[in-house]
Amino acid sequence: SGIIARAAKLQAPRLADRIRVCPNPIDLTLFSGAAPTRATDAPVTLGFMGRIHPEKGLLTLAQAAGILATRRDLPRWRIVLRGPTEVARGGGGEEFAAQLQGVAPDLWRDGRLALAPAQNM
Repeated sequence: SGIIARAAKLQAPRLADRIRVCPNPIDLTLFSGAAPTRATDAPVTLGFMGRIHPEKGLLTLAQAAGILATRRDLPRWRIVLRGPTEVARGGGGEEFAAQLQGVAPDLWRDGRLALAPAQNM
């Protein structure tokens, strides 16, 4: 990410010209055309697996979920975040986890936003 590239350049200025950000592109053509039909009534589950840390943009994700929750034209959905919250394991700490769960609290209560244990990550 850009944040990591900037940090790496500060830590190793001699290597700055060799540090690059490689984007993680999404092929939007996969989403064009008719919407697929769903054979189940189960919610669409979106997942994030990684460190539960502010630099990962999870506050923005929770805010976006709050906006999506106002839409009635979407299938049922939920977002599950899985990863370490502990600072010793690279997470943002319990204070950040609490801050994250303070965004769109109704979604956390009804399970549309969930924080799952890291399980040996």
